[in-house]
Amino acid sequence: MSRQAHHPVSQSAWRAAWISLIGVLSVNAIIALLIAYQGEAARSALRPDRFDARWQIRSGAATPDRLVLNPTADAIGVALRPIDPQSTGFTLQTRVTFDQPTSAAGLIVQADDADHFVAFLISADGYFRLSDYRNGMWIDRVPWTTWPHIRTDGSPNLLRTECRGETCTFFVNDERTWQAEAIPTTAQIGVVASGAAVVFDQFAQRVP
Repeated sequence: MSRQAHHPVSQSAWRAAWISLIGVLSVNAIIALLIAYQGEAARSALRPDRFDARWQIRSGAATPDRLVLNPTADAIGVALRPIDPQSTGFTLQTRVTFDQPTSAAGLIVQADDADHFVAFLISADGYFRLSDYRNGMWIDRVPWTTWPHIRTDGSPNLLRTECRGETCTFFVNDERTWQAEAIPTTAQIGVVASGAAVVFDQFAQRVP
């Protein structure tokens, strides 16, 4: 019976293998840190905004740092403010806290007025929706869809939209949720609530 000779691995080969492994791990760690840094930088670049005299509020009240919309049983609560219509895009962010499990709330990304707008909404029981509102009627672009990243335990949810041209991408708690096309440029943005009282705070924006 023949036997194959086993040659021990040299120290230089072991050293080269370890150096290669450490190099790969280091590159992966650097890439992960860069991605995290870019995400944090994007969020920190949002300019804090106050609820001031520029806001037109229907069915609600505000302090500089906090807005509460109180929709009635047969009407929504809306708050709008102007934005430069000549801008090529914008990013909006707000934190939403639901008062009742029947509540829904969201960001208005295009508005002609308080009766004609496009909004991305989430519900207290874990659904999202993208819809046009026209004279008291909702016209869905995306009907109510369950989404696991919506917190349903009463803790706040963070909503963000990034709009470029006529394309808007929507995030819930920093999780990309939906992207929509054909949303017209706008002179007003805002927030909306239905069902029961909703608290908005940490509102922020960035306009390129």
